[in-house]
Amino acid sequence: MISISDISIVIVLYQELPPAYIYEDFGVNYILVDNTPGRNLNLDIPNVYYIPLDENYGIAKALNVGFSFAKKQGFSWVLTMDQDSLLSQNMLAGYTKFINVSHQKIGIVCPLLQVYRDEKVLLQDSYVQVNEALTSGSLINMDAYEAAGGFLEKLFIDEVDFEFCWHIRSLGYHVYQLKNVVMQHQLGDTKEYKLFGRHLFYVMNEKPIRHYYMQRNQLYIRNQYANIYPEIKPTIWGTFMCLAKIVLFEKNVLKKIKARYLGYRDFRNNIFGECKYKELL
Repeated sequence: MISISDISIVIVLYQELPPAYIYEDFGVNYILVDNTPGRNLNLDIPNVYYIPLDENYGIAKALNVGFSFAKKQGFSWVLTMDQDSLLSQNMLAGYTKFINVSHQKIGIVCPLLQVYRDEKVLLQDSYVQVNEALTSGSLINMDAYEAAGGFLEKLFIDEVDFEFCWHIRSLGYHVYQLKNVVMQHQLGDTKEYKLFGRHLFYVMNEKPIRHYYMQRNQLYIRNQYANIYPEIKPTIWGTFMCLAKIVLFEKNVLKKIKARYLGYRDFRNNIFGECKYKELL
C-alpha cells in the first residue's frame, strides 16, 4: 500500500522559473534540479528542495540526481514533471488508488495527455498497458528505476524517457496508462492538423538540434531493443512520414534534414553525449 506521502516529485528546470503548483499544498515534497548554467535561485519554500547543477548536463543526468536525492529521503515512488505540465490532486489520488488495487509488477503509471486546453479527452474507468510514456506525468517505481540503473545519460536529451520505458519492460516491469487521469501538457511549438474535423497528426516544429538528438537516440533504442520488441524496428514508411512532415510543415527544413543526417552519422560512429555541432543551435 502506498499513500501520497510516499511520493516525491522531481522537476528538471532549464532557464524557466519553477512551476506555480509547487506553492500549493498537495502533501508532497518537490525536488527541483536546475540545469540552467550559472543559476542558483534563492528558494525558501516549505517541502521544496532545490539542487542547482550550474551546467546543462542533460535531462537524464538531472533526473538521476533527483532520483538519488529522493532515494536518500526514503521515497519509494517518484513523479517526474516538467515546466510545461500541470499537476493536480486528482492525478496523485488516481495513481495511488490504482497502485494499491493492482497486483501487477508496475514500473510506471502515466496519464492521458491533453495537449490543447479545448481538446476533448474521453475519461474511462480503465487502464491499458503502453510501450512508452513521457517523462512528465509519469509516476515511477523506485525499484524499477534501480533495476534499470537509472536514466541513460549518454542520450543527453530526447528519447531518454522512451529508452527507460523499453529498458524496464525488458526487465519484466509494466507501463500503465490510466484512462481516468488527465494532465494538461504542452508539446513544444505544437500544431495540430485535421481533416474534416478529425485529428490527423501533430507537428511539433522542434529546433534543429532536437532533430539531431531524436534521430540519433531513436536509432539507439531500436538497435538495443528491436530483438526483444520487433514492433520498434524502423520502417521505410515511418522514415518517409518523418521527413515529409519536416519538408511540408516545418521551418528551417534544410538545417533539420542536416541535423537528422548528423544524428544518423553519430549513431553509426557510436558518438553520444551532448551535441557538438554548434551550427544546429
